[in-house]
Amino acid sequence: MESQGAQPQRVNGKLPVKPGTYLQVTAPRHGPATLRPAVAALLPNAPIKARQPSRTAAVAAGAASAPQVAGTGNLPAGFGRQVTWTGEDDFAMVAILNTADDLGLCVSGVRDGDTYEHVAVSGHASFSTDTKNNGIAGLIGVIGVGADAAAGYFGVPEVKPFLDAATKYAQQQFPESGVPSKRRDGYGEDGSHNKARAEGGVIVCGPQAQGILYSADADHQSFWIKPDGTRDDNHLPKHIHTGDAFYLQRGMGPRQLSGTGDLFLCAWDWNFPDNAGFYEVHFILKRGNRDTNTPVG
Repeated sequence: MESQGAQPQRVNGKLPVKPGTYLQVTAPRHGPATLRPAVAALLPNAPIKARQPSRTAAVAAGAASAPQVAGTGNLPAGFGRQVTWTGEDDFAMVAILNTADDLGLCVSGVRDGDTYEHVAVSGHASFSTDTKNNGIAGLIGVIGVGADAAAGYFGVPEVKPFLDAATKYAQQQFPESGVPSKRRDGYGEDGSHNKARAEGGVIVCGPQAQGILYSADADHQSFWIKPDGTRDDNHLPKHIHTGDAFYLQRGMGPRQLSGTGDLFLCAWDWNFPDNAGFYEVHFILKRGNRDTNTPVG
């Protein structure tokens, strides 16, 4: 049996994380976590206006459902390093990934058949730059809750101060390098849209993976995205099976998730200490079956 602070090691390009143990795994680096209200639970109630149903619904539903995040007390209000997805409502979410942290961020309580919908990703990061930002946790939060979560949730005026505070924290704690090298956007592309295979961009690891998946050095290119670097299921590295994980892509459609348990978001790389910068990901998690009695992880 693992000790309370035991931390698994990477095995064949994967950091195994047993369902429900993410906070235990990250505690030695990021400290013990406590529960706190997510952004949606901190928003003030607002009157419903017919011309903005999705925005006002986000505020009202968010306050009523009171989702929580787990993290340390120094993080901006409404954000933590793990979100537990309970109940039958969809979650509109924001994740800010420190690309120098290989432990990523976590959503627990995902069920088989739930759906990940990509909204947007912003930010750039360098993958060959000295950095002092290793070991700092990123941020994840819920900004809207409802049975019809939509991209409009991210435009709610009441949400902006919370997002601004989170972005300011990221800029201070894990900024992009002043002399960037191997600069990639959230889709793993450089300024000329050349596709990086070994590093850069965001990988989403579903419950079926039961852990976080990584690239490898130049001596192990089978762990890289297959040529030409297109980030679809046909070009997955050999150690990643279809249904385990996917990369963020431009114009990507909804992705159905396989397995029950934890979902992880992480920068795609293998050597994290020389990374600098962050990615801000906006996405929606939708329940695949609102009447299911399947236990959550």
